[in-house]
Amino acid sequence: MTETSIKFGTGRFRQLLKHNYAATTGPSTTDDNTAGYGPGSDWVDTTNDKTWRCVDGTTNAAIWKQLDRVPTQMLFVIPGVLVVGTDRSITGRIWGNKSSGTVFVLEEVYAEVKTAPTGASLIFDVNKNGTTVFGTQSNRPTIAASGTTATSGAPSVTTFAKNDAVTIDTDQIGSSVAGADAMIWLRGYYLSTN
Repeated sequence: MTETSIKFGTGRFRQLLKHNYAATTGPSTTDDNTAGYGPGSDWVDTTNDKTWRCVDGTTNAAIWKQLDRVPTQMLFVIPGVLVVGTDRSITGRIWGNKSSGTVFVLEEVYAEVKTAPTGASLIFDVNKNGTTVFGTQSNRPTIAASGTTATSGAPSVTTFAKNDAVTIDTDQIGSSVAGADAMIWLRGYYLSTN
């Protein structure tokens, strides 16, 4: 454990932050102001090679943000009236760079259409290298009839490596009126590999 002090203009020293650079697990909500942690405190899990920074040290409700995650979204656009089919969007590739990392972790998929489907729901699927990421098909982003937005349930496949291909399928488009002008966001983060 390391404590940081800052010298102020009067020549006095004041302990400002407590850090933990030798932890074997991640921090919890009880690693808080009563334990000396506060906004700006760092926590390093040397067993799992992960780093966190405290953003709120409230007693029994501390919030720590993992620093080796770079939040990101990937947007896929399918213009016009939707039709059922595979590979309905331009194929995306996982990229990343030295600072963001090259492993993308998918947390959820958000879908939106300008024209709502009627008569039946609109269902999208996301594929990694041609195979669905939703082993539980009911977790696919499903826009209800007359609705315009949906957020998926948890995907079964969550990690993508550099150059993995990402495609979007339209599995169902409505029955009376097909949905139109779709935007599909893959939300997650790049895992820093530095």
